[in-house]
Amino acid sequence: MSTPLRYLGVDVSKDTLVVASERRRWQFANSQDGHRQFITQLQKLPGPVQVVCESSGSYHLRLCLALQEAGFAVTIGHAARIHYFGLSEGLIAKNDSLDAELIERFAQAKCPPADPPLCREQLALSEAVTHRQQLVEMIKMLQTSGQQVLHAALRAEIHRSITVLQQRLEALDQQLRARIEAQPLWKEKFTLLTRTKGVGFVTALSLLAKMPELGTLNRGQCAALSGLAPYDDDSGQHQGKRSIRGGRHAVRTALYMAALSAARFNPILKTFYQRLRAQKKPAKVALTAVNAQTAHLPQHPPQTRHPPSHSPPPHKTSHPIPHPLQKPPPEKNTVAERSVTQSKNPVTQPATTAGYSTALRLRSE
Repeated sequence: MSTPLRYLGVDVSKDTLVVASERRRWQFANSQDGHRQFITQLQKLPGPVQVVCESSGSYHLRLCLALQEAGFAVTIGHAARIHYFGLSEGLIAKNDSLDAELIERFAQAKCPPADPPLCREQLALSEAVTHRQQLVEMIKMLQTSGQQVLHAALRAEIHRSITVLQQRLEALDQQLRARIEAQPLWKEKFTLLTRTKGVGFVTALSLLAKMPELGTLNRGQCAALSGLAPYDDDSGQHQGKRSIRGGRHAVRTALYMAALSAARFNPILKTFYQRLRAQKKPAKVALTAVNAQTAHLPQHPPQTRHPPSHSPPPHKTSHPIPHPLQKPPPEKNTVAERSVTQSKNPVTQPATTAGYSTALRLRSE
């Protein structure tokens, strides 16, 4: 008779790990030594073990990498889902031990699947892109400050600081290009992304780092994960406006800048944007629809793309989850067109809602 899977809840903080396993509670340091002690304790437990923790910035990543390299299954739970699960159980008090117990109870109730192994190269690329954005923000801040400073010597010092940061930014861009060139899959994805008019180096880099699932998602999942899926707000006689929410902020920000350009210069998306505006759709609604299309169009080779206003030709075969860089199975309508149709028929649920729960499991945060 096989031993049932045992779930362990781990509350992760900057310095400590609090582990809940049935009636037992352990505490370890959130360090290499603490991780080794935790793994040693796990190896003493009978039967298969799956560790569940919340996404806590970057504090959980070293633990998850160590556990996966030791051969243990790991699930990084969505913090909001665990929080609302606790509210549904009537839990109000909060401390590290109670949080670990809540995560364990959530895992036992929902039986979440184990996450795919984390990739150190992908994490390093994501961190480098975040650092690049920080350099850009620092340059903007100093440029604004330099325009307001009256003292000439201080203004010159600010300009020198800007020059140094710009040099670091150029060097980092070269390093990122070299890193992409060294990885065949990244290089292929990057080339495919930049073929889309409106998607430049920064947008392609952000998508590659912050949305590595791109190429394996359908339209609904892609829109939900990038925070561009329209959701209903109806109750009884009340018919509210659809709105976007959730998803990854960094991806949505990068796509918004690309959509601004694509709505003007991409022949497919420009026609799509103008058609929505001709239907009296607000500019922000039309631009958000273009935004969702910008996230999905790079998954198609340029010669096989079709304007969003027309359905692509039918295919004889379909795959629920296509291989990366393969064309996903066609759907009757795009996410953007569904949001337009829903405005005419408010009772209809958004087709992206089902994909949102899947997208939450895909997280990257």
